[in-house]
Formats: sequence, structure tokens, C-alpha cells
Amino acid sequence: MTNEQLYLAIGVPVLLNGLMFLALNWRISDLKQGVNQRFDDLKDLINARFAAVDARFDTAKAELLRVEQVMDARVKHLEEK
Repeated sequence: MTNEQLYLAIGVPVLLNGLMFLALNWRISDLKQGVNQRFDDLKDLINARFAAVDARFDTAKAELLRVEQVMDARVKHLEEK
């Protein structure tokens, strides 16, 4: 067996394994970016939903405070009589 045959027998599989390793890392990086994008979209959706709930809560709280003020005024009016 000549040196050239040994170089080919050892070098070609090593090069192919290196190329496959690089291709796999590239593909995993793409998948990771896709997953991160999905989580970011989900986070934005959740934040929007919580903002809507907070807005409704603030509206309900303002209405309850108004009702409380009206009831307080009525009670004071009754106490004065």
C-alpha cells in the first residue's frame, strides 16, 4: 500500500466527517433561530394579552371607585338626615 493510498483511506473519511459536522452545526443553528423566533412571537402574544387584561382591570377598577364614591355620597346624605 502506498502513501497516497493511505492518505486517501484516512484523509477522505476525516474530511467527510468534518464537512458533515459543519453542516450539522449549521442546520442546528438554523433550527435554534427558528425556535427562538417562535418563543419571541409567543412572548409578544402573551404580553399583548396581559396588556389587554390589565386595561380591562383598570377600567373595572375605575368603575368600582366611581360606584364607591356615589355610595359614599349617598351614605353621607342619609347620615346627615
